[in-house]
Amino acid sequence: MSSINLLPENFIKKKKETLAESQNRLPMLLSFLMIALSIFAMSYLYVQNLSWKERIDLTKKEAEKVDKELDEAVKGNELLTLENTAKDVNTMLSDQPYFTEVFYYLQGKLTENVYATSINIEAGEDGVPISLSLIAKDYLSISDQLYIFKSDPLVESVVLGGMQSGGDGSIGFSLSLVVKKSIIQINGEDDQK
Repeated sequence: MSSINLLPENFIKKKKETLAESQNRLPMLLSFLMIALSIFAMSYLYVQNLSWKERIDLTKKEAEKVDKELDEAVKGNELLTLENTAKDVNTMLSDQPYFTEVFYYLQGKLTENVYATSINIEAGEDGVPISLSLIAKDYLSISDQLYIFKSDPLVESVVLGGMQSGGDGSIGFSLSLVVKKSIIQINGEDDQK
């Protein structure tokens, strides 16, 4: 059986070309549609990104402003705290005895012919008792040392203790002094009344 087609041959060719053309256009249309959607999505994301950047920048500026205000408040509080701490330290230091001052005092008062072998210092209520074990070259050096301490306005009392002769002609002796308490205080006020 043979097939008989009543349609003209031009029409059949046109129909086949149209179907082939439409099949070629569909992927092309889908590609254009995808490109358009991609451009739209990228534009939307770009605008959103700008919006988020503006929000972030605004938030950063607000945070910096708050940080500056906080820093200023903290600095003010730190200065106040530091000032109070300095006052507290000064108060504590003014009541703290400084025995090193006694050593400086004794260093300046001992004559060149007298040297100390032991020193005992205590903090008393009214004065600072100092017990010294000393070695002198001769009796004249002991006399000079006693005179120096007795004539000093910081010394309240001087008591000469036992003496012993050394094998090399030197003389060991002890002194008990009471010096004014101002010698061990940081404010250095003299109680020379």
